[in-house]
Amino acid sequence: LSFASSLLLPLDDIHPNCSRRLIFASDRLCVIRERKDNSQQFYEFHRRKVTCISLHPQHLIVVSCEEGTPNPALHLWEP
Repeated sequence: LSFASSLLLPLDDIHPNCSRRLIFASDRLCVIRERKDNSQQFYEFHRRKVTCISLHPQHLIVVSCEEGTPNPALHLWEP
């Protein structure tokens, strides 16, 4: 067992500071997955492919950016 793998939590364990949400992009969609019940919600307001997502440290707001030239669009939204 390597040092790095010994730091990983088992698949079913959740770190106490974890919000139990996973937010990721899939083309024009932002997907919010709840680990507790495996449900999903979608942010569907982008017109082009999402290239970047950032979450506020207190998990209150998300900013996502879509590709675009010369002006990419930024979206602020609540997860």
